Amino acid sequence: MTAKTYGKGLDISLDISLSDFLLAARTCDSRGTQTLVGSKTATVGDRYVLTSDGTSSGSVLAMGLVKSTGDFADGTDHTVFQEVYGKFTKMFMKNNHSYAVGDIIYTGEATGYYRVTAAGTKSTKPTHTSGTQNGMTRITSIPLYKLNTNGTISSTTATFSRVQGGKYQNPCGEYNSATKGFDTGYSLFDADFVKYWRYLGWNSPHQREVTRHQLAGTVDTSKSVFENINGFLKQFNGLLSYELGKYALRIETTSDTIASDIATSSDTGYSVGAEINPRFITEQDIIGTIKVDDKGPSKSYNTVSSSILDPGNQFKGTAVSFYDSNYLRADKNVVKSGTVNVASISSYYNARINVENFLRKSRFGMTISFKIGPKALLLLPGDTISITHERFGFSGKKFRISNISFQKDCSASIQASEYDDSFYTISKPALPSISGNDQRQGLQASPGDPSGLSASAKAVGSIDLAWTNTSNFTDNMFTEIYVSVNSNAANRTLLHKTQGSTSVYQHNVGEDGAARYYWIRHGKTVATTHGGNNKVKTLYSGFHGSANATTVIPSSLYDIILEADSNIFNANSSGTIQSPNSIALTATRHNLTNAVTFSSSPSVTLTGSGDTRALSKANMGSNTAVTITATVSATSDEQNAGANSSYTSQVTISRVNEGADGTPGSPGPAGPTGAAGNRSGGVFNFEEATTSGLSDTNVTSWTGSLTDANANAIAALVIAASPDSKIQPNDRITVTDNSANKAGTRVYTATATGTASEADAADFSSLVTETFDGSVIVDGTLSANKLTANTTMTNNLNVGSSMILASGGKFHTPNKTSFTDNTNGFFLDTSGDFFLGDATNHLKYDASTGGLSLAGSFSLAGPTGSPGSDGNDGNPGGDGTPGNDGNPGGPGPGGPPGPPGSNAVMAAHFVLVLGNTDAPTNTEFTNAVGRAPIANDVVTVTTNSSSSDTNAFKYNGSSWSAVVGMVHGDMVVTGSVNGDRINAASTITVGGGNIVLDGGSNRILITD
Repeated sequence: MTAKTYGKGLDISLDISLSDFLLAARTCDSRGTQTLVGSKTATVGDRYVLTSDGTSSGSVLAMGLVKSTGDFADGTDHTVFQEVYGKFTKMFMKNNHSYAVGDIIYTGEATGYYRVTAAGTKSTKPTHTSGTQNGMTRITSIPLYKLNTNGTISSTTATFSRVQGGKYQNPCGEYNSATKGFDTGYSLFDADFVKYWRYLGWNSPHQREVTRHQLAGTVDTSKSVFENINGFLKQFNGLLSYELGKYALRIETTSDTIASDIATSSDTGYSVGAEINPRFITEQDIIGTIKVDDKGPSKSYNTVSSSILDPGNQFKGTAVSFYDSNYLRADKNVVKSGTVNVASISSYYNARINVENFLRKSRFGMTISFKIGPKALLLLPGDTISITHERFGFSGKKFRISNISFQKDCSASIQASEYDDSFYTISKPALPSISGNDQRQGLQASPGDPSGLSASAKAVGSIDLAWTNTSNFTDNMFTEIYVSVNSNAANRTLLHKTQGSTSVYQHNVGEDGAARYYWIRHGKTVATTHGGNNKVKTLYSGFHGSANATTVIPSSLYDIILEADSNIFNANSSGTIQSPNSIALTATRHNLTNAVTFSSSPSVTLTGSGDTRALSKANMGSNTAVTITATVSATSDEQNAGANSSYTSQVTISRVNEGADGTPGSPGPAGPTGAAGNRSGGVFNFEEATTSGLSDTNVTSWTGSLTDANANAIAALVIAASPDSKIQPNDRITVTDNSANKAGTRVYTATATGTASEADAADFSSLVTETFDGSVIVDGTLSANKLTANTTMTNNLNVGSSMILASGGKFHTPNKTSFTDNTNGFFLDTSGDFFLGDATNHLKYDASTGGLSLAGSFSLAGPTGSPGSDGNDGNPGGDGTPGNDGNPGGPGPGGPPGPPGSNAVMAAHFVLVLGNTDAPTNTEFTNAVGRAPIANDVVTVTTNSSSSDTNAFKYNGSSWSAVVGMVHGDMVVTGSVNGDRINAASTITVGGGNIVLDGGSNRILITD
């Protein structure tokens, strides 16, 4: 009611009478009473508690206020508790309930009761007759202790137990004179009966969650606010009225006594002899005539049924019915069945209460309307009133006011419905073992025949069936579908059984050109009572049919799939869209040749042509959501080949407004220290005269022909001098002997190591002959078998072979820097963690758990695959509920062949031997290479393979231009390479070999 989106946006202070709503909530929250058998010594008005250890010093587990005490008809003592906190006993629930220390467990066996001494679930039913086993102590009675007014627990006890036939039964019970047995002692129902308690909105499986009314409704946005509110009110017998400028809520409950109160001389403000009680209305108070409307026996039922979406039945429909044998006898054994929609209820037991309430009310169908004077100002909708009217034989007859309409002359027109206290009586609920049979019916007639059965062949070997249910179809009925390969009814077999009012079914035959014939009939399951025993019986209608169709499987798959590169426009808190600037929409047609037609709802402007469109943030406007539909019609040839007349696909683009900032959370605990990262390549200089351990022999080898032994010696110097005690890839080492005028620089190219003997001569580059700035390199002129660098920055990176991450390396978009970062983008590290997307829409693989998760909206579509081989027959399906076993499915159809893939061509570097060193013609290039030149191709032209006379040229897309210079890879040192593109003949290695771009094998290798 206060919601602006789904309600009327009422102000809780100005528009709602909050005190009336709170009183209604307390009324709905009634937890009923619990009756314990075995004692009546407690005093009415005292409170008694169940303690955790069975003594007065234990902690309180359950507590109740004594409402009454007495004897049942069989002489058994009992005590009724109200305002109960918790429950005094619990049934044994194997592995299905977490018991608290002190809970009392009953098993219904001769071994006794058991007090829990070790909390938790119990896997084994207790059977011991003494002592403590498995955290449960055997006892023979349950003591409750009186609670003093000062809050202390006294030693006064009331002890309860119920032993029948030598077996210890639940002492929470109530004697039933009709059955000579005991029903449950809970006036509402036992929480132990509810298995799927969380689906009912309960916080825990405890008795405090059991209340008279429990709302589990859905706001249907296709309906008006008035209809939604009425659905909720119906669930808890609510009355919503508008009084003194505010909405007030009241609950229909049992009426109090309405007695006449005649004014005397001591009653100030009243005339002597006048009626003081405005609810006591006589014929003299009524102005004009009184209108009486009695529905009579036509709407008076003795059997009422309904259905709920039961979480205990996989949220399928569960029938909830109630039958009163006294009403049936009053109706001369003529069954009068009715149905009621119990809105906003998922609990079987609460639904049962409402169904019984409807049945009682149907026996009192009288309504009256009349006009009275100003005393109506003291009445409210929902009040019960007493009517005395000689003409109609009313003598204090009770009605409940449903509407009051005040007039300008201070009179009021009142509408009221017949009232009886039996409306609010609650019969004891059945035990869970027989709750499915608690659908007591009277004499039942077979359901009427269905009609209008039709069968039509659909795409991919399926047949759609549709029919019309009989006019008296109820939610507890079902429909059986039979099938045969011919029209002979003797050959039909049960295909499927639909529950509830469903009147369509799709039969997936899986064959092409297969004829099938169908028949249907209605059925319902009823429980009949005879001799005090209930028996289940199924009644059927006659068969209707047959209807037939022949399957069609097209040779090609026809479809259209509409995809968007984003489904959300993100707006700030003011509603202004921030990103993206536009959303691209692409329609993919499968075997359909006609053009695609795009439409939107609400209508917006889409730009683009062909199979693509774009929705800009400006065209999105103020809409909160826009549904875009792509439609394509099949040609006559395509329809003859099995296509439908048209195909559609939709996507919905939504606006998400930024919410207000939440309260900052408290700082989290400090995380563990992260692993040390690898040191970047450094620069080391060693002079023979000043460096201990460096000899002239080492310098001579370093500057000349490097041996493994001398490489090990130089590596040892680097390891000793480096801050991480390792020699790292890209370390640049300069060794000098000034006395001998010798100097040389090499770069370490292998993996990091702290052991000098592992750094051999092959792990170092050749002598660096020159160092130059990367800006001198132009596009397409840097060629080398291997490039080693700490940091490589480029606009385009073409990897011909492998790109490999070093240990601890990460591959991610700029703002998504960790696996736990929910920024939109991608992240990959060497542990195997992978995160693509954001917190709402993503594909995530957690290497530590092996878990793969998908979230948000996904559209998966690929090219049509090649035909698959015929599949083997599937295994027979399991038994339905309660249908027969289904037949095994036939082999699936083969998929059509997919379209050929495209050939990718990349720019490359070539050496051409021509008659001169001029730029080649396109014909010369094509004859030598086997294809026409493309943009960024580079050639080195020479007159023969041994000649050193060469020129280099680059193709710009239309002509060849001379390359200013070429640089040998050995001349490249750390940090000196910049350019739009790096072309390598075979391999580019980054990070010491952990990222390899392998052009020879067309792959990127990332290793740790």
